[in-house]
Amino acid sequence: MLRVPQARRRHRHGHLPQSLLNVVLHTYLTPADPPRCYTSPKRGVAIGMAISHPEDLQALAPGVTWFNNWAIFTNIPPHLRPSITFFPLTWGAKGVRALSADTMAEPGGVLVGFNEPNWHRVEPEFAAEMWGEVIAAAKKYNGKVSEMGVKARRDAVLGITWMRDFIAACERLYGTAAIDYINIHSYTCSTHALDFNIREHVRAFPGKKIIITEIACGQAMRNGHPRQQLSFMKQVIPYLENSEDVVYYSWYNGPRPTARKPAPHGAPTLFGLEPGQLTPLGREYRKRVCV
Repeated sequence: MLRVPQARRRHRHGHLPQSLLNVVLHTYLTPADPPRCYTSPKRGVAIGMAISHPEDLQALAPGVTWFNNWAIFTNIPPHLRPSITFFPLTWGAKGVRALSADTMAEPGGVLVGFNEPNWHRVEPEFAAEMWGEVIAAAKKYNGKVSEMGVKARRDAVLGITWMRDFIAACERLYGTAAIDYINIHSYTCSTHALDFNIREHVRAFPGKKIIITEIACGQAMRNGHPRQQLSFMKQVIPYLENSEDVVYYSWYNGPRPTARKPAPHGAPTLFGLEPGQLTPLGREYRKRVCV
């Protein structure tokens, strides 16, 4: 039998030894680990009680863990949304008077404070007088509290000034404001502007994490651009998920379409005409986080 002489292994001229070649080939040909996906513990949805259904929350459940409806109670009981927690909102004096064991935040939830008092021209001192009942309820029922306080505008200083005056008034009256989180609303369409706003609040209130209970692209809403709304959602979700300063955020659902009146173009609507029916925005928002 004719033997073919083996080629010499030459290293100096760029030829790899067979053992090292096997290692390199194995490294490049072995498939990467599949992504790890999970339901976001941060992500929620803000949807009005009059237009919400249990099927809506069930449809979003793969990607959402909490919701709020601008009210102190919800019409969707826990057994119809087993994986989604309700965050009640006091709004104002009426909501404060309704605080009880039944309306306090559910386990793992947060009691959200007054709705945009700076926007509605509520004086910080007047809000602080009502806040004493929120503090008492939080202590009685061992609940976590977030003061909504500020609606984000181009000049975030306006909301920060209101919040500082409010906290100072609470400290004069009660010795503490007993706030666990700082809450803001944001309708910018830029993650850079949002990041600036968040950093301004973190700098103004050291040690406090941020909740965003309303977020959407306001320009897309005004100009009727659904693609811009979807593009913003795809950009802002990874930012919020990776932010160490933001502990919770919820998409502002906006108006729901009816048989007589469709949702405006560019509206941040997650839900369609039927209960549980999702729009393209809703289908994007229900996606799990994958890393």
